[in-house]
Amino acid sequence: MSINDIGPEPQCFDLESATLDNSHYRAVAWSGRYLQLTLMSIPVGEDVGLEAHPETDQFLRLDAGRIDDLSAVHGTDDAVNVDGAGLGHLLTYTGITILACIGYGAFFLVVGLFIRNPIIPAIVLYGWEWLNFLLPPLLKKISVIHYLHSLVPIPVSEGPFAVVAEPTPAWIAVPSLIMVTIVVLVIASLRIRHMEIRYGSD
Repeated sequence: MSINDIGPEPQCFDLESATLDNSHYRAVAWSGRYLQLTLMSIPVGEDVGLEAHPETDQFLRLDAGRIDDLSAVHGTDDAVNVDGAGLGHLLTYTGITILACIGYGAFFLVVGLFIRNPIIPAIVLYGWEWLNFLLPPLLKKISVIHYLHSLVPIPVSEGPFAVVAEPTPAWIAVPSLIMVTIVVLVIASLRIRHMEIRYGSD
């Protein structure tokens, strides 16, 4: 049985028969945007090699053999192994959420301190962030959402009309968000000091 990868188009075949008939070390049977079905024929005692991807979720089904830590194949039939990025992704998304709260919170604090009725500037800021996917690459960098998108482990689709921009590396994105937040908070604290009511000086 020969299985051809037809990209994201629907594909239907007997997975067990195709796997047992496969004599290639690696044969791609189907490719989607975030998922790929690969048939492998690995001799006993050899390893999975570059097919181990610790940064992503993997579902491994064995029709013959056994996997120990993705490093060696032994001899048990019809085994299933789910190897997920789990905790790493959870911690990454938690960190991104914290950075988002800090970044947006700082900006909305400043808007509230400097403008008596902050609803209009808040709507403008929200609109700027929401329309970020349409902006040219240089203008994208003047937004919080651009840096947050650069940090996600799995890229988020921005739609067919999005202007593609190179993601900012994490070692630049995280310090940039923190530095801008610190600057904004310093400005806010200076503004609050000038707003203090002094009861003792008359």
